[in-house]
Amino acid sequence: MMWRSLGEELEDDLYSDVDFLLGGVDLSQNRGLRLRFGIPYPSDSSTILYFVGNKMHVYKGQGNIDDLVDYAINGYELDLENTEIPVSLDTIDQIVKTLKSAIGQDNRFALSFIDDLENIYRLRKNAGAGLLILGVALGICLCLIFDIIFRKEPSTQSNKSKRE
Repeated sequence: MMWRSLGEELEDDLYSDVDFLLGGVDLSQNRGLRLRFGIPYPSDSSTILYFVGNKMHVYKGQGNIDDLVDYAINGYELDLENTEIPVSLDTIDQIVKTLKSAIGQDNRFALSFIDDLENIYRLRKNAGAGLLILGVALGICLCLIFDIIFRKEPSTQSNKSKRE
């Protein structure tokens, strides 16, 4: 693993003033991290993420240890594609991401609907809760109405014949 080699290289006295923490993750066992950081799985190559401050950098170098050391020491500063470190995904985020990946990009109506539901959840949580309560109440009312309309009363004929 390249990150292990990086750790061995950075332990050299040359980099004694550099503080670092390295770790590896088995993506097959950590679906939540894959979703949080947008790491494709399965993948043909390793994904190396570099965190500095509140920024996340994705290493896209040559794949050799010297290039990775240069990137870790000061090359990341030239990386203009850094992003904020994604916040931990909650259950709703996981459901939304799973739904979107299952639907694919072809069904724009379904994706738009999921985006709308996500926006209601994110921006108007009270409205989302209100819609949920309203939907449950409406469902119960409809069930009661249909029960009253379509309920079959026991026929009086069958009751009379049983008495005789």
